[in-house]
Amino acid sequence: MAKQAEACFWQAYQKCQLATLGFASTSVDMAALHTFSIRTNGQTCSVTDVMLHAIVPAKLSAAKTYLCTGVAPKSDGLHVSGCGDEGDVIVPM
Repeated sequence: MAKQAEACFWQAYQKCQLATLGFASTSVDMAALHTFSIRTNGQTCSVTDVMLHAIVPAKLSAAKTYLCTGVAPKSDGLHVSGCGDEGDVIVPM
């Protein structure tokens, strides 16, 4: 299912169509929730990352929104690049 969602998001990005992809990353003491969105403004296509994170046992932080520079499929997953302070985010397959 994740691979299909990534493929759908990649296709939407290539066509600059509206789309959203959610991704959660967790470890023993950390959680990060990303919501990537493709938006259009005239001829311009943009990708944003709305990110929330928490260090356990704290609650999720306030949402931070970053403008990303691109999206590309790679062998290890979908790479969303240049997302502000987050840098590059890899959505694994």
